[in-house]
Amino acid sequence: MVRSIQSQQSRVSRMLVILLITLSVILLAILVSVHQLDVFSVPQHTTIEQDMPDNHPLHDKMSRNVDTNQLLIDKAQRARWLAHQRKQKERELQQQMEEDEKQPPMNILLFYADDWRHDTMGAAGNPIVKTPFIDALAKEGVRFVENCVTTSICWISRATLYTGQYLARHHFEMLGR
Repeated sequence: MVRSIQSQQSRVSRMLVILLITLSVILLAILVSVHQLDVFSVPQHTTIEQDMPDNHPLHDKMSRNVDTNQLLIDKAQRARWLAHQRKQKERELQQQMEEDEKQPPMNILLFYADDWRHDTMGAAGNPIVKTPFIDALAKEGVRFVENCVTTSICWISRATLYTGQYLARHHFEMLGR
């Protein structure tokens, strides 16, 4: 069940990435077509050189009389290059997603003991309590030592963990009424 949820989530995230890339390409095409209109072209008597820094790549191509057709051609070439780069990134992303699908999903085991003191386990330094199996898991995994609960009632603490909200927000104390 967990694997099916994870695979559905990964499919949804892949679809969102592909949708965003597609929308970016469409937006780029719209921008290119809008900039090719005469309304947005630079008049012949205008000099863009004055506003452009000396080290700009197009600075050498500019003259006192701006050739708007050449500027549009340069913009179109840049747009084609960007579209090519975007397609290449899409292919790389697709390959990465295929490689990620081949890898087995991570196993996550969460122990949430909400009515214990911070030093109840042997892995936490308790010299009296012997918990060899939990200690072995703690040694290989991650222990969250700064975790605390907002209420001493265990199922409300779990609801807080699962929802990421405080008791005042999720109102699970109302169950049973």
